[in-house]
Amino acid sequence: MLLVGILSAVAFSRFANPDIYNEALLVNKLQSYLRLAQQVALSNASSSNTLSSNTSANSASQLKIEANNNQWKISVFNDAHSRVHQLSMQSAIALDEQEIYDTLVLNFSENGDLVEVQLGAVTKAVSKSIALQIGTASICIAPTGYSYEGACI
Repeated sequence: MLLVGILSAVAFSRFANPDIYNEALLVNKLQSYLRLAQQVALSNASSSNTLSSNTSANSASQLKIEANNNQWKISVFNDAHSRVHQLSMQSAIALDEQEIYDTLVLNFSENGDLVEVQLGAVTKAVSKSIALQIGTASICIAPTGYSYEGACI
């Protein structure tokens, strides 16, 4: 009986706060989309197609995050295709501690580097790592396009 009581207490404590797991799931999904955008950019290096109006003149692919209350729309664009994914969450997303209220666009070059970031109407070239904060978790994105979970160093 004692063993069953201990096991149930441990199991209950794991499921008492599902927000922690939802946040971790969201971080994993965002990292997957970042890697997809980088891979799409790398695949454009061998393609001779011109870029469509979806991507900016100096990028081979884009990752676009659009906020609308607790609904987030994640889009990955390249020269001919786009993929759109819907995410629902309670946590806010911030870029370098500035909360995203409308749109964030990350532009990747043909060699997979992160070249510029657009937050709303402001566009900045990327010269150092940037951090995306999702609730209490964070994703660091280096100028080389490599991303990892955790704080930027």
